Amino acid sequence: MGNAYAIYKLNGKVVNVLSNLSHSEGEIGLQAETAEIFYRNIKIKVFDEARPMKDFLK
Repeated sequence: MGNAYAIYKLNGKVVNVLSNLSHSEGEIGLQAETAEIFYRNIKIKVFDEARPMKDFLK
C-alpha cells in the first residue's frame, strides 16, 4: 500500500510484514544464495486506494 506497509506471502502464508516504509515505488530484487533458482507465478497486486493491513493478514 504505497509506503504504508508491505506484506510478503509464500504459498499463501505470511512470511514477512513491513511498515513505515521510506519508498513507495522502485525495483523489486529476488535473490538466492549458493544455488540456481527459478521463479514462476509471481504476482504483485497494486491497489488504487489504501486498504487496512488486517484485510491481507487473514
